[in-house]
Amino acid sequence: MELVKPFESVIGQNRIKNMLSLSALAGANDREMLSLLLQGPAGLGKTKVGDAYVNAIAESIPDIKIHRIQPRDIRLIGEEYNSLIETIVSGEPYVIFIDECHEMVTDPTKQNKTIFAFIRKALDGNNKGKQIHVADEQFTMFDRKKHVIILATNFPHVLDKSGALQSRLNTIELDLYTEKELIKITELMAEGNGIIFKTTDTENPLERIARCGRGTARFIERIMEQLNLVNDGTPITQKQVSMALKSLKMYPRGLNDKEIMLLGICASRPINKAQFCAMSQVEPAELRNSIAYMSHPDIRFITQLPSGYLETTKRGKNYLEKCKEMGFDV
Repeated sequence: MELVKPFESVIGQNRIKNMLSLSALAGANDREMLSLLLQGPAGLGKTKVGDAYVNAIAESIPDIKIHRIQPRDIRLIGEEYNSLIETIVSGEPYVIFIDECHEMVTDPTKQNKTIFAFIRKALDGNNKGKQIHVADEQFTMFDRKKHVIILATNFPHVLDKSGALQSRLNTIELDLYTEKELIKITELMAEGNGIIFKTTDTENPLERIARCGRGTARFIERIMEQLNLVNDGTPITQKQVSMALKSLKMYPRGLNDKEIMLLGICASRPINKAQFCAMSQVEPAELRNSIAYMSHPDIRFITQLPSGYLETTKRGKNYLEKCKEMGFDV
């Protein structure tokens, strides 16, 4: 399908953009729209997706009231809080986008608790068509044809440990970026920071940065921050990118020191996961994530033997050698 225009600038997330485009168009035709919980690791563009959805709804319903806030904006009585309450009570069309929404729970001021309680009641299907208490003597109704609530967080488990609130929203787990998408994101970040790269037949600093992403833009942002410190307008070289990685205690492909340690040990002898956790002080969950990344078909640095032991692959050993050649502490 053809995307609603605000989504055209969002990189990746194609299935989600299609779904939310349809929802925005539903609002234009007096049909129910989706209220969302956007979640996923940092660096996947939750705020950009949420903003695009807000803008798409605004195009479908031109007079709709828009509130883009974080809980810290309404934690005390003030203009932002009073305006939000006024909009909710008015019953007029609105879209409320609360980024870092878990802070309503971790910073439970009276105002945050009031808005959080309203959201829970508004999204409860049993309250459809009923008056909902908002604050003091104020009541309202929540109509999915006119009203949309968007929550975004990296910590969805903090919102409601019972999962009740999450079940009342359309939970959107953002997809990891592909390498091609990460290259595009790196290009846009470089352009935005006025950074140009020195590319040769054998060296492409931009692609090296993109390959550190591990599916998100978080590490790319950190590398760009380091490069901004040395950006004097001349092309950034592969060597400067390597220096930025070393400053961040990061290795090519975004590996960290514990993962390099694992590859080094498993290059000489297979080891089981419990042994490595004990010697490295790495938590089992963290190790599982590392193994999943390093054994991915696009990486293939490590393999798990039928016995359950871990072994560094030939490709992983070559990677370690190249890291040494580039001056990394391996």
